[in-house]
Amino acid sequence: MRNCWSNVYPYRDPTSGDVITVETLTIEPQFRHLKAFLLENRYIEPLDNYNQSYLPIVTRDVLTKIQTGDSSWEALVPPRIVQLITQDKLFGYKPNE
Repeated sequence: MRNCWSNVYPYRDPTSGDVITVETLTIEPQFRHLKAFLLENRYIEPLDNYNQSYLPIVTRDVLTKIQTGDSSWEALVPPRIVQLITQDKLFGYKPNE
């Protein structure tokens, strides 16, 4: 079997302000063994090297901004990604005319 794995990027809980990682993520009791299996077999791995200043950025919010024409999304993603999204009109981007 091919070992497919994924990195899990942490996020900041908007209510508590705590940083939630794959290790600290609270899940339903019946799934704890599955989480342990995935971690132990490295199907998912925590990211240790991340930029905490990115944690407040919520991808759903960025997508909404792109789709509604709110240009503030451009400050939330790298310049090259801004260029690709605007150039190829990705994610429902429509240029303001």
